[in-house]
Amino acid sequence: MVSISLHNVCLDYPLYGAYDFSLKRRLLGHLIREPGEMRIIRAVDNFSIEAEAGARIGLAGPNGSGKSTLLRLIAGVYPPSSGRVTVRGNVVPLLGLNAGVNLDFVAEDNIALLLRISGRKPTRSVIDEIWAFTELETRMQRLP
Repeated sequence: MVSISLHNVCLDYPLYGAYDFSLKRRLLGHLIREPGEMRIIRAVDNFSIEAEAGARIGLAGPNGSGKSTLLRLIAGVYPPSSGRVTVRGNVVPLLGLNAGVNLDFVAEDNIALLLRISGRKPTRSVIDEIWAFTELETRMQRLP
């Protein structure tokens, strides 16, 4: 059973050479840049949420709003700069557009593939449960 808790989580990215916005700095940067020049970007700011097993949570927002960054925090790919991330159970990070998805496969074959990647056996009952949960039957044709 998986539960996820984020409490006052912040994530800061250091950006080195972040001040190279002008043409002059881009062309002459190696001559005028001070050593160690860096800017900190706060990608996640004081975020808290709790989700118990079976909860459904949607992340929506424009590009660059921190959706994938938040998922990487939960998966343990990034440690938080401050705050606390607690995950009870196993989380498999399949991040990125079409991560683990084969575009030559039909939806049901991709479900089986993702189950194998996550270490689960793709039984008919598990595939049926995922199919129902994702509401794919309204959008895609099932295998006979």
